[in-house]
Amino acid sequence: MKNKLAASFLVFSAVTFNRDLFQQLQVLLARLSEVLTAQSRPTIIYRRTPVSPPVMSRATLDITLDITVSPPEISGITPARGPAGTTVVIRGARFTPTGNDVYASYGVVPDLPSPDGKTITLKVEPPGLPANLGALKTATFPELRYRFYIRNANGTTKTPGEFAMDL
Repeated sequence: MKNKLAASFLVFSAVTFNRDLFQQLQVLLARLSEVLTAQSRPTIIYRRTPVSPPVMSRATLDITLDITVSPPEISGITPARGPAGTTVVIRGARFTPTGNDVYASYGVVPDLPSPDGKTITLKVEPPGLPANLGALKTATFPELRYRFYIRNANGTTKTPGEFAMDL
């Protein structure tokens, strides 16, 4: 996902261009680029037009913020297996504080939080499991496998995490 934000600012000062104001604006814009998103690395390009010397001088500051946001990634699920109702921790990167939707093989669990941007906690409770689930277990069918994807404001994970539910 790539977003571009471009803006032009006209900076006026009496008689001449105020260099202190320009430096303060640069610091403010650098902080803005850090705040926009912790996951993206915006670049700011500064250009200054020449100042004309009449009574009221004018300078133009063109700012381009080039924001590239990488999608979330899942690096693993802990524990990797367990019975129905197991609480798992999905580990990865670029999760958002809120608005993480987990797409599981059995449905969607919406709006899960990630306080640190690296973990999401989820209870594996597939709907509609039969009461005699253990009776389905055979040598060739010892478990049910569920895949998980994360979708948030940064995009969707490309590769899933996987959990094996013991029968």
